[in-house]
Amino acid sequence: MNKLRIFFISVTLLLFVFTLPLCAKDLPWDMPLPFKKATIHYAVTGNETGSETLFIKNNGQQRATHHDTTMSMMGMTTKTNTIEIVTPDWVTTYDLEERTGNKTTNPAKIFNTEYNKLSKEEKRNVDKNAEELGASLMSMGGTSRPNAKEILGHACDLTEIAGITKVYTIHATDIMLRSETSVMGMSTTITATSFDTSSAIPDTAFKGPKEIVITHDQEAEAMMTSMIHSIMDKLKQPDGAQQLKNAPLSPYPAGMGVPAQQQVPTTNQQGNQPGQEEMMQEMEQGLKMIKGLFGE
Repeated sequence: MNKLRIFFISVTLLLFVFTLPLCAKDLPWDMPLPFKKATIHYAVTGNETGSETLFIKNNGQQRATHHDTTMSMMGMTTKTNTIEIVTPDWVTTYDLEERTGNKTTNPAKIFNTEYNKLSKEEKRNVDKNAEELGASLMSMGGTSRPNAKEILGHACDLTEIAGITKVYTIHATDIMLRSETSVMGMSTTITATSFDTSSAIPDTAFKGPKEIVITHDQEAEAMMTSMIHSIMDKLKQPDGAQQLKNAPLSPYPAGMGVPAQQQVPTTNQQGNQPGQEEMMQEMEQGLKMIKGLFGE
């Protein structure tokens, strides 16, 4: 799994902490859904075009996202065809184009474990810091409006961040029904076109190709775990909000520079910019996760 993707997953979960009140029995990453199962089809339009389908089981404890799109950028076209399966324990991703697969521990599980280790006083600090950071997020151009719009019969809350992304989620849940992202001249809209809570979920929705071998990405998981530990170590302090404001998050350990493969590349001899294209795709993927508040 790409290191920037791990970074955005961790930041996404942290944004949950910022925007939703925490309590011991109802953590943001344990958010209950008002339905047991669902199949949601989406149309993807803009610089990225195609389709996405989200399958949900066990009140949201199990989710599978099938994403099949084409992105046009800087005169180049890139195909993305993935399956991401999320369970309480694992996040497993199949790349159907590259025929590769990997898995990492569900970051929500790590957050949950760390939160449950805290004393009552530390949990109160997390609550206070989360509220303060949420207010800071809103003051930096973010807005949040409950029941802003009805989509496919569902009342949706609107979250907007810095004019970059608008996300409509089913009220008091993390299920996105529409998102609009515009950054650096690129724009993508994902819109739910159908929502079905009655039909059976096919078993194949939660399976990838048998010939793709899944690798446990130990390096990415170690980096993600380290970041989550760092976030929680700050949030549990009385001045944790201020600490996080003063110390921007980084996917790389303290004292290390950005690895060469993650730096902005130069144009190759053929005039193409594959490295820059990959970086822009990663940014787009990260923004998608932030959009949905998310999520995937």
